[in-house]
Amino acid sequence: MYHIRTESYIGKEEEDKRMEGNDSEKDTEDVLAPEDPYVLNKCPMDECEDPLPKNLSPSLARLIMQGEKMIREDGTRDTSRFFKLSVDICRQVRDALQITDKIQRCEHWGWPMMIVWKDLPGRIVALKDKIHKLIFDTSARMQDPVHKLFILDIEDAGLGNDYTKLAKGQAVPFAIYRNARTGYYGRKGGAIIEATIIQMFGVSNPPGCTIAPLSFVCFMRYFLVPFVASHLITQDSHCSIQMACQMRQSSNQTGNVLHPLEDNGDEELKDILGSIKATVRKQLGTSSSSQA
Repeated sequence: MYHIRTESYIGKEEEDKRMEGNDSEKDTEDVLAPEDPYVLNKCPMDECEDPLPKNLSPSLARLIMQGEKMIREDGTRDTSRFFKLSVDICRQVRDALQITDKIQRCEHWGWPMMIVWKDLPGRIVALKDKIHKLIFDTSARMQDPVHKLFILDIEDAGLGNDYTKLAKGQAVPFAIYRNARTGYYGRKGGAIIEATIIQMFGVSNPPGCTIAPLSFVCFMRYFLVPFVASHLITQDSHCSIQMACQMRQSSNQTGNVLHPLEDNGDEELKDILGSIKATVRKQLGTSSSSQA
């Protein structure tokens, strides 16, 4: 939408009247030019007032161009094909605006937006001794701040204060699932953390572990993954593990938006997952995937 200035010719008589204090005529005003019906400057869905983001992704830019071309060809927006396209545009506009919002949250709270993903497996392997202790030492696990939060979630779900009822349940309560996420590392970070832990410890309960009756996969997914994410956050922010847990929980939505698992494939993630075995071997000096 553009603003234009319109001016009318003022004769000498009219000018004299103004000089005499006659306010019957107003000064020139800014008026709004009518919108170009062939230009999309906001979400085209009815009743959606979302503006287009300032920086269009290549995908959204293509949809906008396609929509404008469609309007010119059809002479109207009231067609089934334009409606279908509008749905796709609306979805991408909302995704883009959501990303902008989460970037602003990162800037406000000081959370990192750029993560060096290829370094993540090495950072996780460096935590192997801490992870090992939690798998095999009940006393150490019960004193861990992240594990205390895990137990609180189990209690809040009405499942007691140990693993017994959780292990027997058919579905994991939402509170446990929600608090097991990886903060601003998002689902992409979660996938790397999980794959690295599996490469180090396998997927079956290691002999001598003290996590029964939980399966190792359940223990890993709902405790070890958020444990590792919390320690990565302490490294990023140089803060206590307690503060890192708070940051992880408050940045979950931001991480899921900025660092999702891409439906159409993430080549960088594929490369990283394919290199984890070599990273574990290099840092641990072992060929086994389940050294305990």
